[in-house]
Amino acid sequence: MKKLPSAFGAYAALVLLLAAGSVGRGQSAPIATVALTQGWATFGEVVPQGAAVDALQVGSLATQTDVKTRWPDGSIRFAVVTASVPAAGTYAIAPAPAAGGTFAPQVPAASVTLTIGGTPYTATLPAAPTGDAWLTGALVREWRAVVTPVAASGAAHPFLRVNFDTRVYADGKARVDVSVENVLDKSGATTVTYDASISVGGQIAFSKSGVQHYYLTRWRKTFEAGAAPLASVTPDFAPFNLARALPPYLSQVTNVVSTPTGPSYEILNSGAVLANMPAHGGRPELAPYPDWTARYLVHRNATQRSFVLANGDLSGSWPVHVREAETSATSGVGGERLISLDQRPRIWYDSRAQGDLLDYVKGSPMPIREYGSLTPGPGQSPLIPDNAHQPSIAYVPYLLTGDRYYAEEMAFWANYSMLHLSAGRRARRRRHPRLQRSARLRLGAAQHRRRRGLLSRRLAGARVSRAQGRRQPAVARQLRERAGPVEPVQDPVAEQAARGCAVHLDVGTELPRARDRSRR
Repeated sequence: MKKLPSAFGAYAALVLLLAAGSVGRGQSAPIATVALTQGWATFGEVVPQGAAVDALQVGSLATQTDVKTRWPDGSIRFAVVTASVPAAGTYAIAPAPAAGGTFAPQVPAASVTLTIGGTPYTATLPAAPTGDAWLTGALVREWRAVVTPVAASGAAHPFLRVNFDTRVYADGKARVDVSVENVLDKSGATTVTYDASISVGGQIAFSKSGVQHYYLTRWRKTFEAGAAPLASVTPDFAPFNLARALPPYLSQVTNVVSTPTGPSYEILNSGAVLANMPAHGGRPELAPYPDWTARYLVHRNATQRSFVLANGDLSGSWPVHVREAETSATSGVGGERLISLDQRPRIWYDSRAQGDLLDYVKGSPMPIREYGSLTPGPGQSPLIPDNAHQPSIAYVPYLLTGDRYYAEEMAFWANYSMLHLSAGRRARRRRHPRLQRSARLRLGAAQHRRRRGLLSRRLAGARVSRAQGRRQPAVARQLRERAGPVEPVQDPVAEQAARGCAVHLDVGTELPRARDRSRR
């Protein structure tokens, strides 16, 4: 009999263990193992349905479990796990009772300075935690502070923002996760060039001059503070496979190790992803997961892991990121303020939206349109995003680390995929026969005919050829006048259909469900 690969052996063993009913509430049968080196370990863990309800424990170590999503039966689906590891080894991960407790973190000193035209704008990490928590417990706390860079005169920068995701462990060890954003949907927001400098613990940790920060992009750097080490983590993917969060790749995948070095891996660059995302297939990133990710999932090489995470960091380089401005009339989705199609059903993430009399992103320049010129205009990012050839570059990093940055990247890409769908195409989705049958049942034939006429008028306006409009403006104007004004849909069934197209992503509870949306 042919011997099964070791990964499949572990997978089969876990299947038999769960099928036997030996894992459940109040029992401690192992769910997985994890290889750890000495130090503080924080990592993501996927849990098969029904395997653990309250919390997880690493070996016999004190463990903190921050549950991010649950299965329909209430059991843990994905959690961020933290433990202080005294010695390198392989540890079991098992169900455990929930543990409480907290502590007062020692907040490290950190600041970001962006010098624009000779004027330094500084964002300083607040000395106390904010209420925007990501991890909370007796072993580690992590929270976010969103800070507007301010000049010495007191003038705040109008559209640049700095996120400090600060993680502090119980012994004072800290990680400062800095992301600098140019993503606000705000008039006047545009590409800006600056010299960047990041200070942590009174020392310059990063600096780069002449950064051209394109509109709708962001970049990330992480830094340690304190002498205690951080552990390296080698996960067991059997529970990830069983929960169908990841596929069980065959061991025949070639073990090629890539290193994230060179200009392509500097901030706001594309990494291993082709800059022209709409290009045809035959590319390493176009698969259920990129080939570099598949290689790590099979062979779990530490250098390959850093390559996977580096490309996840550079997911922010693509001009697909947009948040509602703080002063916007619409609040957006959740605390992340992603644009909501419920609130703005006529928005189109495209440079042609304003000319087509649709709701549009207020800053500039918008991304290069796919299948056209590859040459960026003034201030335009050379990276061209696309829906049809969109790789998954942040999902696996999120599963490995549980980092909030990767969770947000999935949300940004999913949001872009919906917003980049034109309003006309979204209207056609609302005319799907199943939705129309529902309308007939709920509104009756007469009311349905009235609604159908309203949508037809909206579609007539959306169907005006933009190319024809550029070549024959008089014809386009006549068609628009014949169609009448394009008004927001008011009746309840159409509103319900619009909500079906909207992205509803709460970063604490729903992001793993965005996996497929982030890829296509």
